[in-house]
Amino acid sequence: MLAKMDSLGNLLWYRDFPVGNENAWFRNVYPTADGGFIMPGSAVDGPSGNQDAWLVKVDSLGCDSNGCALYTALPPSESTVASKVEMQVYPNPCANFFVCKLDRKHNYADTYTVTVTNSTGQIVLQQKMVNNTLPHPVFVHHLPSGLYCVQLNIEDVQYFAKFVKQ
Repeated sequence: MLAKMDSLGNLLWYRDFPVGNENAWFRNVYPTADGGFIMPGSAVDGPSGNQDAWLVKVDSLGCDSNGCALYTALPPSESTVASKVEMQVYPNPCANFFVCKLDRKHNYADTYTVTVTNSTGQIVLQQKMVNNTLPHPVFVHHLPSGLYCVQLNIEDVQYFAKFVKQ
C-alpha cells in the first residue's frame, strides 16, 4: 500500500499493490527524478517460506501502469456524507483515548457506531453505542502508533475525521 498526503495530513491518493498473499511488504519509499516513487520490498510465498524480492516503480499519482484509477482511504457511501469540518477528534494526537465532537446538533442518538480504520483501510476498532451522549471516550490504547481514520455513523449521516495515535 502507498498513500500520499499533503502537509496537513489530508489524503491525496491511496494505492494498493496486491500480490496474492498477506505476506508482502514495502521496506521503504524513495522519490525518483521524474516525480514518482520506487518501493523495494519482499514477498513470502505462504507455507513454503520462499522469499522473493519485490520492486515497484510508480508515477507521481502512484500509478504503476497507464490508466490506473484514483482511490481514497474513505470508500464512497450511498448515505449522506457530512462535511469533514463537522466533526473534530480530540485530543489529537492521542495516547489512550479520543472523543468525537460534532459541530451539528447530533450530540445525542439512540444508537451510533464508531469505526476506526488504519492507513490501509483495515477496520481495527468498531463500537456500537446505545443511548449515549457525545462526546463519549473511544479507547485506543491497544492500537500501535500511526495515522487512523474515524467514521461516526449517526442515523443516515456519516462523519469522518483523522487522528494520530502516539
